[in-house]
Amino acid sequence: LSPVCLVSYDFGLYFLHGWNEHDSQGVKYPSYFRPASEQYVFYMHELGAWEYWHSYDRWVIGPVHNQAGGGIMIKPYNPEMVCPWQIKWFRTHRWYHDVNIPNLWNPVGNPWKIDDTIFIECYKEENWPEFDCPCTSFNITNEGRVKEYHPDRLGEYTLLTDMHKEGYLAPVYAKVSPGPPSYLYSHHPRGKVWLVGSTTSTWSLRLNKLSSAEERDCPFAWQPGEEWEYLQSKKGEKEVWLRDTDLKIQCIDQE
Repeated sequence: LSPVCLVSYDFGLYFLHGWNEHDSQGVKYPSYFRPASEQYVFYMHELGAWEYWHSYDRWVIGPVHNQAGGGIMIKPYNPEMVCPWQIKWFRTHRWYHDVNIPNLWNPVGNPWKIDDTIFIECYKEENWPEFDCPCTSFNITNEGRVKEYHPDRLGEYTLLTDMHKEGYLAPVYAKVSPGPPSYLYSHHPRGKVWLVGSTTSTWSLRLNKLSSAEERDCPFAWQPGEEWEYLQSKKGEKEVWLRDTDLKIQCIDQE
């Protein structure tokens, strides 16, 4: 059993946290925790604990250990498989929690969307190495909508060290110029989604590079169609994101 696993959807390294043993099964399942996002990976068997319409055994990825309020659920083909990376993925369905969409059976809506691109892998450093980007410090500037809606995200940033211990494989940067805290970071193990926010679990700017053919991506350059987006408004679960092509990141120090 590996002390570290990697989730390719809820992004990043998860470290062994403990063991779950359900009375009706007598089997111990490992639980994992990722400090960077404060998320757990764990197995649930108690059907009465479920808060959703699902009523089956699941691997759950969520913020509270042993509670069903997670953002990702995995229904394994064989629940007796103790290690989550040994799941037979071609026979296993996965869901992520999105916004509620009303339907004929439930007027409130069903927030679960199926996504069978979600995987859990046993972490091997040669397959998923920690990587660096060329800039150790840089300036984020803007004279457009980002400056109007999110001025605290602008300023000088510098590289943080030892973030691998928190579960990051991509570099993490913190704002050092005057003003409220702000961070530029990626939970994606290959830097395919970059975020800027007041913490490393919130964001008001985002850069989507999922279509990039590069093996690993940094946030300092982007192709047409990959421009930064800013959060314009949020009402309940609904968010409005718009592009701002005027945002610039200028490198100050390079490795």
